Amino acid sequence: MNRFVVVGMGPGEGDYILPAGEAAIRGADVLLGDERHLARYPNKRGIPFPRGTERMLEAIDRERRAGSLAVLVSGDPCLYSLHRSIAERFSAEEYELVPGLSSLQLACARARVPWDDALLVSVHGRPLSELERVPAEGSAVVFTDAERNAAVVARFLSHRLGPDRRCVVGERLGYADERVVDSNLETTAGMRFGGLAVLVLPPRGGS
Repeated sequence: MNRFVVVGMGPGEGDYILPAGEAAIRGADVLLGDERHLARYPNKRGIPFPRGTERMLEAIDRERRAGSLAVLVSGDPCLYSLHRSIAERFSAEEYELVPGLSSLQLACARARVPWDDALLVSVHGRPLSELERVPAEGSAVVFTDAERNAAVVARFLSHRLGPDRRCVVGERLGYADERVVDSNLETTAGMRFGGLAVLVLPPRGGS
């Protein structure tokens, strides 16, 4: 039974893929991932992810038996990724992980905010009540989606932390149309954002 590799593709259009990830992809016979990632490798046999986590896992199990397989995931496999489900389905001996840069790192770099002591929160497919964990004084990084987008998150946090609290939103990080908004919660709450965005909340009083 063939061992497969899970490759972190980083954020954006490809500038943030690590060399180890590229090497793993070159060595694979088959690529399984989102179409935007597969499009980077037209000379490889690429299979788009089916809809639904269970069907994705079934596709991985099927394709790894046919040849060497690389599973392409956005960002880093160990941060809010498909890897959690892969680890529940397959043993550690059945796959390898190649880390990638995360939108967390790129968002904090754009905001000039250290992330080593930030609380990580995701409302991507999760209730806004997750934001209750955001500290009043410390820093946090919030992963959003289309429904619970950065404006919705900012509105929620504005009521808890105050409208003047600084926040930085990185939208479509790493893409040609990347957008970075450095403002406060009240102003951000009145803006429009898509689902591919990260909100960085610097510590109170931080630059």
